[in-house]
Amino acid sequence: MKADIDQRIKSIYERGFERLYENIDYSKFRDDIDIQKAIKILNWTMLGFAEEAREKFNSFEEVGTEHLKEWESYSDILKRSFYK
Repeated sequence: MKADIDQRIKSIYERGFERLYENIDYSKFRDDIDIQKAIKILNWTMLGFAEEAREKFNSFEEVGTEHLKEWESYSDILKRSFYK
């Protein structure tokens, strides 16, 4: 079960990052930050959040809307930190 979850997560990460950054509008980033470093911070945050969730859940079916709402609260903080 764990190996199957690990493989699915790897695939999701790869597709997710590709889709996430394919049409990124760099003009929305604040002028006073290094955009590449901001993107690394975004990636680390997303991966850390996902890893924490992975340790909590035994299957994808256990992930609910409350978990997605929690991610949105982190996402809002990051947006305020990096966007104009």
